[in-house]
Amino acid sequence: PVIAVASCSHVILFRLVSDQLIVQNILHLPPIQETTKMTANEKDIWQNLINHPPSIISARETMRNLRDKGYELTAAGQGLIRVAPDPSVVESYIKIHNPLLSRAGNQQLAVVTCLHPIRRSREDLIGESFLMIGCEGTSKNCCLLIVDPSSCLLLRKVPLKSAPVSIHSYGLYDIEYRLLVCCRNGLIYSLKNGEVTTTILEMGANGAIGTVCLEQLFYIATIQEPF
Repeated sequence: PVIAVASCSHVILFRLVSDQLIVQNILHLPPIQETTKMTANEKDIWQNLINHPPSIISARETMRNLRDKGYELTAAGQGLIRVAPDPSVVESYIKIHNPLLSRAGNQQLAVVTCLHPIRRSREDLIGESFLMIGCEGTSKNCCLLIVDPSSCLLLRKVPLKSAPVSIHSYGLYDIEYRLLVCCRNGLIYSLKNGEVTTTILEMGANGAIGTVCLEQLFYIATIQEPF
């Protein structure tokens, strides 16, 4: 058996060998290209860091204030807010991710939000499975990935409008399969053979807290009542 463990932007695959878990492979999620245009206010903060390096901690707070006022930040700006408020940590982050100095500032690593297997061609327990990975990037870069864990080959990428929080499947990947993907924005997407169907459930305040597939039917547990 193989166990998949999500860790930030990576999925670590362990194989059980002689009662010991051995690292078999590590899947690295691809970087997401920045799609948010930098505002003049954010650009001033990054420029000020070049001209006045000692202002690194105050720049972090200024960036946070921009976000709280409703300004859309680039991936580099969001990352600056999330780093630990330690001067050495912030300084190291700025040297690598300042978008005015480095191309790395225009990229953001996706974060794993959920995992779920899908059988390839056999229903039995010894049949080969692929791995479905829910990913969250910026608000415009959330998706579902289907990966072959044995070769780390990306089989399919499905863009979504929000970060998926749970995935359930029915069927076989090589024949026909359906997916139910619950997202953080309260929408539940139905997919058939990797394509999003027109069936989209909007749960609103009565958000989904769990799903299960029993005998070709998906059951959804919500905050107030089963659906």
